[in-house]
Amino acid sequence: MIIQLQPDISSKQKETLIDKVNGIGYKTTEVKTQLGDYLIGIGKKDFDIRKIGQLDGIRDIHIVSDEYKLVSKKWKAKPTSVDLGDGVFIKDEKWRSSPAHAPSSPRSKSAKSSITALKTASG
Repeated sequence: MIIQLQPDISSKQKETLIDKVNGIGYKTTEVKTQLGDYLIGIGKKDFDIRKIGQLDGIRDIHIVSDEYKLVSKKWKAKPTSVDLGDGVFIKDEKWRSSPAHAPSSPRSKSAKSSITALKTASG
């Protein structure tokens, strides 16, 4: 489960929330991002989400049923884009570059070779 915390959640409210989530048999992990603070609950027990969602200090709550909770494509807000610098990007597994750095340029070929090697090595 992913719980988005209110920005003004008190220490007591957070402690109560963690105790409740742990009490249903879920392991908790706090995650801080530039957009907000979250509490991640990992477990397999069924429970009534309303019992957690109604607690003070919660902005939003979601149940995640995927095996790898935090890397599911379901949670992807927008396509991945990797900036290699000098106007060279990899986006949506496609090779893109600015006109000044066409895919045939030596720098682009070198970067593309490195990425291909990484993909091959990782399987």
